[in-house]
Amino acid sequence: ADFVKIAHPDFAFREAAEEACRNISTMVEKLNTDVELCQSLRQLLADEVVMNSLDPETRRVAELFMFDFEISGIHLDEEKREKAVNLNVRILDLCNEFLIGTQLPNKIDKHILPEHIRYNFTADGNHLQVAGLHADCPDDLVREAAYKIFLYPNAEQLSCLEELLASRNSLAQLVGYDTFAHRALQGTMAKTPGIKHMWNSELRKQMNCVKCKVKSC
Repeated sequence: ADFVKIAHPDFAFREAAEEACRNISTMVEKLNTDVELCQSLRQLLADEVVMNSLDPETRRVAELFMFDFEISGIHLDEEKREKAVNLNVRILDLCNEFLIGTQLPNKIDKHILPEHIRYNFTADGNHLQVAGLHADCPDDLVREAAYKIFLYPNAEQLSCLEELLASRNSLAQLVGYDTFAHRALQGTMAKTPGIKHMWNSELRKQMNCVKCKVKSC
C-alpha cells in the first residue's frame, strides 16, 4: 500500500492506498498501547523455559515488540495512552502531507522568465509550473530558475513542518523522553543524541584529515 500510494498512475488508487496505510498504522499504534497484549508478552519474556525453546530470531522479535510497547507509552494511564495514539496518527498524517508537498510544482508568472527558456517548463495559462530542479539541463539559466522557483519558501509547508516537529516533541515528552531525538535514537546504535553529535564531530575530523592528505599529495 505504501508503494502504491506513491507510484500508481491513478489518483483513486493512490488515495485508497494512502487510506489503507493510515488505517494499518492506526491499528499498529493502538496495539502498541494494548495493556493485555503487553502483559502477555512480558510473561513470555520472563518464562526462561519458553524463551530457551525459541530460536534467536523469534526471541529477538519478542524483545523488539516489548521495546515498541515501552516507547509507545504502555506505562501511561488510559487517557494518556489514547493521547499518544492520536499523536502518532497525527504525526503520520503530517509526514505524509509534508512529503506530498515536497513533490508539488510551484507556479510563477511566465513573463518573469526570459522567453527563450520558458519552453523548459509546463505552461498553465499565464503561469509556468516548475516541478523539479532540472538538474540535467545543460542550460545554467534553466537550472538556476528551476532551483530558485521549485525550492522557494512555502508557507503551508513551513506550517506543516512546524506542527510535525511540535507533535513529535509532545509525543516524546508524553511517553517520558526529553526530546523526540532521544526517543527515536534509543533503539539504534547511536543510543542518544549526544553520541550522534560525537560521531558527527569525529567524522568531520576524519574527513578533514583525508582532505589534508589529498592536498599534500
